[in-house]
Amino acid sequence: MKRAGAWLLMPLIVIGVWQLSMYAGLVSPAVLATPLETLRAVPRILSPSQNLGDLWSTVIYSSLAFALSVPSGVVAGVAVFGVGKAGRPWEFLLDFLRSVPATALVPVFLIIFGINNNTKLMVGAFSSALVVAMATMAGLTTRNRTRIGVAQLYGLSWREQLFYVEVPEILPHIFVGLKAGISLALILVVVTEMLIGGDRGLGRVISDMRYTDDKPRLYAAIALTGVIGYLYNLGIRSFESRVVHWKGY
Repeated sequence: MKRAGAWLLMPLIVIGVWQLSMYAGLVSPAVLATPLETLRAVPRILSPSQNLGDLWSTVIYSSLAFALSVPSGVVAGVAVFGVGKAGRPWEFLLDFLRSVPATALVPVFLIIFGINNNTKLMVGAFSSALVVAMATMAGLTTRNRTRIGVAQLYGLSWREQLFYVEVPEILPHIFVGLKAGISLALILVVVTEMLIGGDRGLGRVISDMRYTDDKPRLYAAIALTGVIGYLYNLGIRSFESRVVHWKGY
């Protein structure tokens, strides 16, 4: 009951502060819609005749971007780590690219892929893969050497050592990268939709609504983007709890 009350209290406080700021005149109605207006605009976003196609486009392309980033990021991380000191320049390159603001790369991908859906897919996949690759290398670097030594002492084959020692060691780190990567994929897909002005996507809706008086639909689209991101992370955490069931031991 206490936990349920805390979950209920938090959004009520946010909505209350939001509504009070409107009543007090701290924010102009021309800039910010009221919570009730935003709530009423949600069915319009979810309507097949209006913006449901945009929502599904964002979900599909962000999911595809993340799906592409996972194997490519893991393979890149393992490959760079596997070559030892010879991979230091590649590790620097990955870290450098990860440090570049992801939105700064959008014009580069526009030049390469043009103004189409492939751009937002590749921008999201590229940025997410960098995070997954760095998380994979971090997991490989911080492996427990004692466990690996014990496995070798007991004469485990390389396959047994891989599946019973190596993979369990690095999986928690990979999942850290997955949680960051899926959020980054969604962010980059939405930002690219806003910048390239595509025919579909919540980013396009947000960009279009900025130039209209339909502020409720603008904030409803922003809120639904947050809901999508939260559900993505909830799914990853749920999957992690089932796969990495030994975490903390």
